[in-house]
Amino acid sequence: MRFTIHISVLLIVFILQFVNVCPSQEINVVQYTIVDGLPQSQVNKILFDSRGILWIATSGGGVSSFDGVNFTTFDESNGLGGNIVLDLEEDSQGRIMCVSSWGGISVINNNRVEKIIPIVEGLNMISAIEKDSYGIIWLVGNKVCYLKNDIIIPIVTDVNLPFVNNPNLRSYEDEMLITGTGKNGLYYEQNGQTEKINLPFSEFSNEISITDFLVESANKLWITSRNGIYCLEDGEIIKYAEEEGIGAYELTSACFDSQGNVWFGSKGEGIIGMVNTPFSFYSRVPGLNKSDNFGVIEDHLGRVWVANNEEGVFVYDGSQVKHLTTLDGLAANSTRILIEDKSKDVWVGSKNGLNKVSPDFSVKNYSLFFGESIKSLAIDSSNNLYVGTLSKGIWKKENGKDEFVRLFPEKVRNCFAINFDKNGDIIIGTNEGCFFKNNGTFQLLNKGIKNAYIGNIAIDRNGKIWVGTDRSISRWDGDYFTNYDINDGLVSDLVYILFSDREGFLWCGTNKGLDRISINSNSEIAKIKHYGFEEGFKGVEVNAKGFFENSSGDLYFSTVEGLHKYSSKYDYNYSYNTPVYINELKLFLENIDSRKLQGATKNWFGIPKNIILEPEENHITFDFFAVDYLNPNGINYTYFLEGFDKQWSPPTKSRYAVYSNLPPGNYTFNVKQYGNEFSQIATINFRIKRPPPPFYKSTWFLLACLIVFALLIYYFTEYRTAQLRNQQVFLEAKIHERTLEIQESEKEKTILLQEVHHRVKNNLQIIISLFRLQTHFTDNEEAIALFKNSQNRIRSMSKIHEKLYETKDLSKVEIKSYIEELVNDLVTSYDISNKVIVNSKIQNCFINLNELTPLALIINEIITNSMKYGFENVENPTISIQLTQSVIGDTFLGIEDNGIGFDKSIWDDHQTMGIELIKTLTDQLDGEIKLDLSSGSPKYSLKFKATL
Repeated sequence: MRFTIHISVLLIVFILQFVNVCPSQEINVVQYTIVDGLPQSQVNKILFDSRGILWIATSGGGVSSFDGVNFTTFDESNGLGGNIVLDLEEDSQGRIMCVSSWGGISVINNNRVEKIIPIVEGLNMISAIEKDSYGIIWLVGNKVCYLKNDIIIPIVTDVNLPFVNNPNLRSYEDEMLITGTGKNGLYYEQNGQTEKINLPFSEFSNEISITDFLVESANKLWITSRNGIYCLEDGEIIKYAEEEGIGAYELTSACFDSQGNVWFGSKGEGIIGMVNTPFSFYSRVPGLNKSDNFGVIEDHLGRVWVANNEEGVFVYDGSQVKHLTTLDGLAANSTRILIEDKSKDVWVGSKNGLNKVSPDFSVKNYSLFFGESIKSLAIDSSNNLYVGTLSKGIWKKENGKDEFVRLFPEKVRNCFAINFDKNGDIIIGTNEGCFFKNNGTFQLLNKGIKNAYIGNIAIDRNGKIWVGTDRSISRWDGDYFTNYDINDGLVSDLVYILFSDREGFLWCGTNKGLDRISINSNSEIAKIKHYGFEEGFKGVEVNAKGFFENSSGDLYFSTVEGLHKYSSKYDYNYSYNTPVYINELKLFLENIDSRKLQGATKNWFGIPKNIILEPEENHITFDFFAVDYLNPNGINYTYFLEGFDKQWSPPTKSRYAVYSNLPPGNYTFNVKQYGNEFSQIATINFRIKRPPPPFYKSTWFLLACLIVFALLIYYFTEYRTAQLRNQQVFLEAKIHERTLEIQESEKEKTILLQEVHHRVKNNLQIIISLFRLQTHFTDNEEAIALFKNSQNRIRSMSKIHEKLYETKDLSKVEIKSYIEELVNDLVTSYDISNKVIVNSKIQNCFINLNELTPLALIINEIITNSMKYGFENVENPTISIQLTQSVIGDTFLGIEDNGIGFDKSIWDDHQTMGIELIKTLTDQLDGEIKLDLSSGSPKYSLKFKATL
């Protein structure tokens, strides 16, 4: 190990060769601050340890570990030497060494502060710590030191440190580098002289203060500074700062995680991660960022073309955008589809015809298609062009010729999709089904398909034909189509794109994201992987025909958020070896001190790998987590308790598992990430002891008990027989007497409760009469309407008590007659001309009083609203009401009318008292109510569970 105070010549040359300045690229950024659980937003250092956990040293909040979801903080309250932590390092034993501005070196092990290593005499303060390639821990302050057996040992050196501003240690190859920071450069010492490396950053700032650097590879370096982040790669300097998407300007440190993400600490803005996802974006490229882009290709020169529905075609060569419109010769600016033939020409289909665009952007029109909407384009293996139109069917242009011939004129009028089967024969998607060669003859086939409108055609790796519609994807199985929809795992039935990539995956693009479908050798769906916003697919909703696979296997997708590009090499979802940890064990839901658990080797969180529990310790909770910084909240877990469970649990996002009443025995708890075959499996073995047999289970004790028991049985039987005869006579008399008393008491209670309900009903009727009388003393229409609404609401409750008065069972009411009378009364009170028709389908069931009152008020509000506002200028006004109840109490109420609807926002925003009352009463029922206005008239659906 050479210990020098300079940056190696290799590193200097590396830095100075970068003289070209490049604008910042688009990145995926995550940021965590105090609001997310970080104890302090000023970060001095970050470290990614061997377990996959990120450690953050803060300036006043101690040190925190981060698993992608939760922060765990260590500070002075739980043993840390000092809350201002300047640097971090992991030693060869996996312990985390924390250097504070006071309090020595705090050692964190088994997820707790294990010890504090004191500072030796003569060492004022430690400012940096680093592990070299041999595993030795080095320290630097006013002296250079190293650790041996957890003792700080200063070394004698001629290194002159006073010139260094905030000295920093970095291990690089076989050298330990001591660097200092300064404005516009890095400082180093060589041959006794302090030298400064000036970096070519004048394009960005006159003064740049370097804080840290990170070597990613032989030709890639990251530098953090007070002015942002600089990435030096392949002769270019790329700057990232607040305006480029980074949430901070002043960065203090950098590190990598095992998924290739780069993390940065900041001065006051927490931690920031540049997170790799398989998707990249073009949100800052004019034209490519538009929501109404459809067709997309990458041409032979690597240029990206997109067809825009309103503005023509945009072509991006990596630095500039070429915009083609009708001014350049396009038949229309409303373009939807693109394809490049083997002659390097790009064909553009629009709503007004067909164009051919040469590599030099010269445009040729084809008058045959003037005024015709082009719906599909395809090139076969012989470079023949096929054009599908909206009304003129499908046309073919042979390679080398400039004339088109219509195919199947008698059978195909509308062509929405074109592909070729494994034999090279054409497949045509129409609005009546799929037209292709079956049993040697071209036929229009649609048997079994959910929707005959075929917008997409794909050929899977087995040669099977798949089609996409707005109701499913469907596979042709020789005689009929087999359909797959959301019930089979698709995220949506509304399919905009469907194609097969070169790796054999089927891709289904919908209004709710992408589904990547794996199929088996029989072309059956084996697995579906969804890509939505959480998986990095920020556009979510794709646009029709908006896909393309380039020669490298990268995929382009046009979305409502602009163009997205998918690269499988960054898709870690099925290849990342996800670390999974069991971090806590609870008994009877109470936290326990893992240090007190019996067992040998412990994991990082102090839990033994083999645990011995007492017989009564049989209610166990396992807390666990997986480290995945790409999509931390999207992880699904599955677990399996060997010795108890029959199979792995269903997928769950919950980070704990509970087992109760476990019998004595040996168990192994396993947990892993669901759906990732590369995921690690965290394991804990434990044994619940068997209790020693009590004395009363011994043979001699059981034999003695048997003899005594036999004697007792004999004498006791004789004695009890006589007693029972006497008691039988006495009890029979008592039972007869008490039966008469109970019957009389029940009769009195029933009469009393009926009288109460009768009086309540009469009192409510008096209130209704008072409201009716009050309306005669006011001319205010609004007040009169309010009185009338109140009368109806009280009348609804009054009818309940009337029904209870008439029934013998006072705990519940027969609902059929009650609702029919309630609805008829409400309609009669508003329908003076007796025009409204009421259609009712009420199941004869029972609902108790606590649930009937809010239900009656909900019906009152909905019917009242329909009568007051819904039937203006409506012929044959009709109200339909339906109520059903299952044997387990699941109750459904449906009310609809044929009147006019209203603005959905009024319902969503609770803008009226009636709507607020309906939703409040629904909450009282612990139910769910929905309003459907899709037909133009309101349709209410209420579901709740009645207490039987």
